[in-house]
Amino acid sequence: IHIPLIGILFFVLYSKKIISPDSILIFALIMTLVATFVTLFVLNKLIKPILFASKSLNEYRTDRVLSKLPVEYSDEAGLLMRNIQDSIYKTENFINEKQDLIYMLSHDLKNFAGNPKSFAELIINENPSEPVKDLAELICQSTDLQFRYIDNFIKLLKEQEDILNISQKKKT
Repeated sequence: IHIPLIGILFFVLYSKKIISPDSILIFALIMTLVATFVTLFVLNKLIKPILFASKSLNEYRTDRVLSKLPVEYSDEAGLLMRNIQDSIYKTENFINEKQDLIYMLSHDLKNFAGNPKSFAELIINENPSEPVKDLAELICQSTDLQFRYIDNFIKLLKEQEDILNISQKKKT
C-alpha cells in the first residue's frame, strides 16, 4: 500500500525538472503495479506450505500415501503441517490396529464356534434319541453357517487389504 506513496514522494522530491500532473499519475500507476506484483509474489510464497499440506492430506485420503511434511517450523504453517502429519500417522496406526484386532477376533470367533460343534458331534456319535440327535445336527448346521460367515468376513478383509496394497504398489 505504501510503495506507490513512497515512490511518488521520492519522485517529486528528487526530480530535477518540473513535473507534470500526467507524469505523476503515470508514475503512481506504475508504482501501484509494482506493489501489486510484490504483494502477489509474497502471498504466493506464504501460501506454498498450506498448498503442500493440502496436497499431502488429499493424497492420503485418496491413495493412503504417507508423505513427509516438514514439521520443524514453529510458525502457524509449520504447526498446521505438524498437526496434519501427526493426524495422518495416527489414522494409519488406528487402521492397522483395527485390522489386527478384527483378524484376532475372527480367529477367536472360529474357536468359540468350533466348541459347540465338537460337543454336538460327540453327542451324535453316542447314538442319542432322535430329538437329541436332531438338536445336535441343528447345532452343527448353525456352527457351519457361523464358520462360513466368519470365513467370508476374513476374505472380505483380505480383499480390501489386497486392493489397498495394489494401489500403493502402483503409486510407488
